[in-house]
Formats: sequence, C-alpha cells, structure tokens
Amino acid sequence: MEYLRFILVTPDEVILPELNRKVGSYAQRKLAARGVEIITHTGVSAMADGVVELTNGHKIPANTLIWTAGAAPNPLLAGLPLPQHNGRIAVDECLAVEGWPGLWAVGDRASVSNPKGGFYPPTAQHALREGAVVARNVAATLYGRPKKKPFRYTSLGQLAAIGRRTGVGNILGVNFSGFLAWWLWRTFYLSKLPRLEKKVRLAMDWTLDLSFTKDFACVTTPRARAGARLLLSLERSQRQCAPSLPSRTAAPRRVPPRDYRSLSLIAEDADGASVERQISSGSGGSPSQRAASTRRICP
Repeated sequence: MEYLRFILVTPDEVILPELNRKVGSYAQRKLAARGVEIITHTGVSAMADGVVELTNGHKIPANTLIWTAGAAPNPLLAGLPLPQHNGRIAVDECLAVEGWPGLWAVGDRASVSNPKGGFYPPTAQHALREGAVVARNVAATLYGRPKKKPFRYTSLGQLAAIGRRTGVGNILGVNFSGFLAWWLWRTFYLSKLPRLEKKVRLAMDWTLDLSFTKDFACVTTPRARAGARLLLSLERSQRQCAPSLPSRTAAPRRVPPRDYRSLSLIAEDADGASVERQISSGSGGSPSQRAASTRRICP
C-alpha cells in the first residue's frame, strides 16, 4: 500500500450522493483513513501520456485510470423527431411517447417522470419494471383495452461496498454502515443469482473467505519461467562447485586497472552445466584479452 497512491475525484460534495450526505460522509471518512486522497467539486477533463487533467487545472501523474460515469443517452436519439428531455425520449406515465401513438420507450433511453418529483433514474432496477409495464400496455393496445397501467416504483434502498468488509446503505429510510451494511449487500447480491448451484458455490466461497486469508495467484510468461529456471540452475551449480575460501594470511591479489567494459552471458551446455561467455572491449589489454572468451563454470 505504501508504494501505491489512490486518488478519488468526484464532482459532488461527498462521495455516493445517491444515498445521502450522512452515509456518503461516513464512506468518505473510511476511505480517507485508509490513505485514499479524495478531491471533491472537481471532474476529469482529459488524460494523455500518463497525466490526468482535472477541471480545476491541476494535473496528476497516473499509471492507471478507472473511470466510472452514469449512463449517457445514445447520440442517435438526437436525430430523431421525437419529444425529448435532457437527451432522452419524453414519455407519459404509461411510458408511451407523447404525440406518437403506438410508440413506447423504456430504460436509459426514456425520460420517465416521478409523481413524487423529478425523474426516475436510468438504472437496471427501473428498466426491468418499465419493460413489464410496457409489455402489458402493448397487449392492452393490441386487444383494444382502453385502460393502461401507469408506471410506479419505489426503491427499497441502496447498498454499496467500500472494501475491507465494510459497506454503507440506506434501506427504507434507515441508514446502515460498517459490517452490517456489507453483509446486507452480499446477501442481496446472492439472492439475485439465477441458479441454486451458483448461489451455493458463492456462499461457500464467501464463508471460507471469512475464515482464511486471501488466495493470490501469479501468472508468468514462458520467458519469465525460463529465466527463473536458469537462475535456479546457476545457483545450484555455484553451491556444488564453490571453491574453498582463501586463508587470512594469503596476500591480496592486485588487479591492474584497465579501461574496458565486459558483458557476461550465462547459459547451460549439453551436459547441463553452466557456461559463462564473457565479451570484453576497451583500450587496455591485448587483442586476445579483448576477444570473447568462454569458460565452464562447473564440470
């Protein structure tokens, strides 16, 4: 963690504004205590050559950029002769396009007004229920039924996990935070899985995760594995053929200074022993000393 720097940029006053200010402030304090730098009231305007540029003019060097943003309307909608609101198709309470009989719109392409004020968010929870209402209204139109079903939906709440078995949420107007919110988030996620087999497998994996440490895996390339085997073989050969240490009374060997550079290449010969090939070049020494030389490290 000390070698990494995390910066969270948000245009809002606190993170997770979809919940509420109190819950967002709790999540912000938790992330700040873990060393995450949080910059508020600012957005990202551009990124190029490993530098992230913010809307306030500041530039942050970064190797990795993770971008999270809301669902934007398809640019194709702008060219359609349909009533629109904020780039989305305007529909009535029955999800029918205003002024276009027999045409409906749902999901993040539709601007659906909320009777309590504002508009419904373009999320999957709303889109699934909008699709069921539209299917019923289309069938009613085909069979000549005059009564259409208006779209009404009240969300039970929202949950978010912020790492380290900690979460935040708001369910039926009640705020949750800490381990309880994290557990509720995982329970709700588990209940939405489509098959019983997947639910059992994931529940067992999560249960073991509570009792044991993380299991990390390292993926290496063939070149990296070959290099590791070569280093291991060289280390084994040096241990087997290590020369005896000189006595303390032995006179030190004096090496004449020479201005040359050398490159040593180590590989294995047909017998499996390590062979060192040294290539030297420089101004000192005879031509034979500057030539390439090969020696067997261990017979």
